[in-house]
Amino acid sequence: MYTIWRAEVAHFKAQHLPYRKTGTEWEILGELAQRLHHKEEAKDAFQRALDAKFSAKAWLKLLEFYADEGDVQRALNAAIRLSVYQHRWYMEAAYPTAVAHQLFKLIRRDGLAKISYSLVSVRPHPPLVPSPAPAR
Repeated sequence: MYTIWRAEVAHFKAQHLPYRKTGTEWEILGELAQRLHHKEEAKDAFQRALDAKFSAKAWLKLLEFYADEGDVQRALNAAIRLSVYQHRWYMEAAYPTAVAHQLFKLIRRDGLAKISYSLVSVRPHPPLVPSPAPAR
């Protein structure tokens, strides 16, 4: 399957045609590439899966790649998206173990201070709260 996929990609590139798959197909191809230790192809497939749809699986795989590479900004972005998703759909599991594991990996490599300051710098904007009515 991997060889066929890569041959299709090469063929479409040679013909200057877009190579399209569904989000789920990209996830499957990403997992296949990851199992075969083709890290860059796996990362590309998971990023393309996110272009097609929101996927907690793709975000979790990308978080793992970013944490392994030491890419703090992208890892924190993925961790935030996963935590918000988990909080939205699974309130009791707001801090999933897989996300925490990758964050601990970053903290071990770069230190708590760097991760903490990086997290503060990517803090999303607070929601707009209407100002109270003026007192009469």
